[in-house]
Amino acid sequence: MNRTASIIIRRLGSLLATLVIMSFIIFMLVEIMPGDVAQMILGQSATEEAVTALREARGLNDPVLQRYGRWIAGVVVGDLGDSVYMQGVAINSILWRRVGHSMVLALTAFL
Repeated sequence: MNRTASIIIRRLGSLLATLVIMSFIIFMLVEIMPGDVAQMILGQSATEEAVTALREARGLNDPVLQRYGRWIAGVVVGDLGDSVYMQGVAINSILWRRVGHSMVLALTAFL
């Protein structure tokens, strides 16, 4: 293998390692934030049974590493999950709405 290909492969490996490490750090920071995600989704007036059912349905009772693995697997195939704040709305659809406007602005600025 020539020198250029070796450098490119090494840098791509370094990029991948950096992305995995940073995503894990950010995932863990979100995990240690105070509050219960299920309680936040359902609101303060939710019953304990409803909160427990939502935790089970979303896999929030699973170990942290299992949830991280499930999240990474979703990211790899393009599924970022559902928004916590906009009930039932996929994060992908939220991002694509914003990306569309940003692309128009970037293209306009470029031309």
